[in-house]
Amino acid sequence: MRIGIIGASSQVGSSIALYLKHFTAEEVICFIRSEYSGIFFELFGIGYERVDFTNVVELQQKLTGLDVVIDCSYPSGQLYAILPAIRNNFNAIIAAMPEKAVFIYMSSIMAFGMPPGESRLKHYNLPRSSYAYIKRKAEKEMEQLCKKYEKKGFVFRLSQVHGFLQSVNSSFREKLSSASVAFINGSPEDLTNTVFINSVCEAIIKCAKGEVSPGLYTLVSQPQWTLEQLYSYYTVNYDIDCSLQYFKAETRPAPKKSLIAGLFGTLKKFRPLLETYVLMQSPKASIIFKGRYRQSEVIRTVNNGAAAMQAIDFNLLGPVPFSTISNISSSVSEVTAFEKKLETFYNKVITDNWK
Repeated sequence: MRIGIIGASSQVGSSIALYLKHFTAEEVICFIRSEYSGIFFELFGIGYERVDFTNVVELQQKLTGLDVVIDCSYPSGQLYAILPAIRNNFNAIIAAMPEKAVFIYMSSIMAFGMPPGESRLKHYNLPRSSYAYIKRKAEKEMEQLCKKYEKKGFVFRLSQVHGFLQSVNSSFREKLSSASVAFINGSPEDLTNTVFINSVCEAIIKCAKGEVSPGLYTLVSQPQWTLEQLYSYYTVNYDIDCSLQYFKAETRPAPKKSLIAGLFGTLKKFRPLLETYVLMQSPKASIIFKGRYRQSEVIRTVNNGAAAMQAIDFNLLGPVPFSTISNISSSVSEVTAFEKKLETFYNKVITDNWK
């Protein structure tokens, strides 16, 4: 089976490519936008090519013979320009794909629409952040284009992706290593929404082989890891001497504020909604508003002094509202074995090329 990865230079894309190339029988080809990104793929013997979505003929030639096309990309730029860019890329890719190829879009669990800072997973009919709005619109666009071009389409709402090549791995290890006691917001038995690269790759292969019906799925470890399992994974496997203490954040009465401070607080609370449903429709106003907001935010931060001590990290907790993909290797023992094998291989390649 030949698998193409769009946006392969992203953390998730490159990790998927590395795993599929060296730990499965699948053939992988990565598509990137700059030669600089090719260094990683050359080092690990992974085929790659530059891609131009505006060149329809060339794109069709590059996608010829592929059984699966995975899109891990996310355009950069101002908010109002991101969705049109995604729409154009989708249209070019899906139209150029081979007739029976499968398309998999890597979305995010944040597409459920939670407001910033919300720690419990929940579906919101009206997305509470610009990122969630964009991702959900992109999901719908992909579904419509797959119907139009008669292609099998899958949306993976990725949970927080862990693995030794992910930045979240470094973040967890650094924070836990620098603390004698780690305060974790939640109970040990709370379910986390996390997934590792080996599980993502297994889900990709299952979809490609027709073992899963096209549609929208949340990619999360099955069974879901608890907070205790997640943090113990890091402290045990990386030999971190840190005590884990769980707590439930208390809700304290808000102090009295002046009229101006109250106004700023209200604007801050509704900023994601204003940015998503008003400013995305007005590019010029968006740039001006965001610039002035950031100026005032800096001033308020300085005036208010240091922030209160918080939990060591943010975790999105709770059961998944929608469908998941089952029968993927994601138990603590399975993931630990896969991660050790992958990290050992990675370090050997780096060491051999360093000599």
